[in-house]
Amino acid sequence: MSEVCDNHKWKPVKIYCKCIGCEIESLNQRIKEQEELLQWFRARSAIDPTEFTQGDSP
Repeated sequence: MSEVCDNHKWKPVKIYCKCIGCEIESLNQRIKEQEELLQWFRARSAIDPTEFTQGDSP
C-alpha cells in the first residue's frame, strides 16, 4: 500500500470508483479519448477552408 502525502491527509481526494486502480484506468481512458479528439480537430483544421465554402469568400 502506498503512503498518503501530508497534503492529502488533510484534504482527501474523492474518487468515484471503489478501487483506485479502476479510477486510474478510467481517467487514463478519458485522457486517451480527449487526445484522440484533439488530434482529429487539429487534422480537420489543416484542411483547406475553400473545400467547405466551394471557393466563395465571405
